[in-house]
Amino acid sequence: MLTTRFLAFFVMFCLFGNMAFPNTPTPAENEVFKVLRKKYQNPILDADFKTLKEITTSKTYLDFLKQEYPTGKPFKTLEEFIKVAPPTVERYQDYLKEIFKKPTDEDLMGIHQLTIVYRRGNAMMTEAMETQNVKDMHAAIQKKTQAITKEPIKTWWRSRFSEAGMAQFMAFFTKFEKFVLETEQADTLWIREQIEKHGQESGILWIAIRKPALMGEILNNFANKKSFLSWVEKQFGLQKI
Repeated sequence: MLTTRFLAFFVMFCLFGNMAFPNTPTPAENEVFKVLRKKYQNPILDADFKTLKEITTSKTYLDFLKQEYPTGKPFKTLEEFIKVAPPTVERYQDYLKEIFKKPTDEDLMGIHQLTIVYRRGNAMMTEAMETQNVKDMHAAIQKKTQAITKEPIKTWWRSRFSEAGMAQFMAFFTKFEKFVLETEQADTLWIREQIEKHGQESGILWIAIRKPALMGEILNNFANKKSFLSWVEKQFGLQKI
């Protein structure tokens, strides 16, 4: 079963609402926004993410993460933060209960890691479709199909599905693909919300401050501003930003 640590987090989340990302910024978020916005002028969302990369490697930003998002493990970069930060139980809880009778911490981490790989594959496909590059399309498909053959997903997958038949595999991945798309829909809608509310430059900075793991995915999954905005715009037929 999910351990006390994760259950406690989930119960606290339910009792007090979306504490990680409330509707209004916290005083600490407002303060770091003011500092970073003053230091980094437009464009913050430039063509090749140069300014965003400077912001997310700055001492101001990383100190903010350490204070507001304690992980229990040391980290020196946004990439390291993403690796040690616990996954958000609320995002996966309902889906895990659909798949497993008694989901464990290992199931939570396994699904989380698999979701990250699949979202990366979807981002690669978005870019490949933009350029109509068949080779890149194939690489995007391979990224997803080979996910369960590589660690750390491989060990978890074998322990859970080693005796599953083809019908079970297909049923799992049908549900999983839908789940991944739902997480992308939720994130792209929230991204658009920030940009429409604050403008493109301030909006992208708020995304980095309020959802650092999502910002890490953006910087890792997309080569540039064009491909990132294309992903946001094309999700579920949304109009251009």
